[in-house]
Amino acid sequence: MSVLSLALGLAHAGHAGQFRHDGVTPYVTHPIRVGQMLFRLPPFYQATAVIHDLMEDNKAITPEVLLASGLPPVVVAAAGYLTRDDGEIYAHFIERIIGDKDGLGYTEGQRIAAMVKVVDIMDNLMDGTRAPTMVRRYVNALKLLIQSFPEIETNLAQCPRPDGKGSLLSLWSVIS
Repeated sequence: MSVLSLALGLAHAGHAGQFRHDGVTPYVTHPIRVGQMLFRLPPFYQATAVIHDLMEDNKAITPEVLLASGLPPVVVAAAGYLTRDDGEIYAHFIERIIGDKDGLGYTEGQRIAAMVKVVDIMDNLMDGTRAPTMVRRYVNALKLLIQSFPEIETNLAQCPRPDGKGSLLSLWSVIS
């Protein structure tokens, strides 16, 4: 079974009964859409996108559960960076993704997490339901992530917008 197929199965099971803000749309459509926007990048990016909210939204899902399911350690590590701890301040969460505490550079898990987070934020902004304070918070996070990981802009050029209006890089040009 491919890493993406495995991640999709876990996402469908783990998000069962959860809904988007409208109370109607199944929640799993969001991580799947984020994964679809990353289809031109390596499969680990897509798999991470599909499970990016799983540990946060379903406390029964832990890194150990994901590893035991057969997901590669780098995907589990990236998902760990994307899991906000209970009560964690959003700015601290973003800093945790971009942190380079030992000065040795970023891990592959951090690079995947940063790219997935950028696309996640863009997807959330495109749904048009965010309050102005949330939009500002998201734009600030995008700036920090893209500044910290310059390859993200190159990757965004490969990621199509779900509305068919160019790439996510064109959306970033409008936002920034």
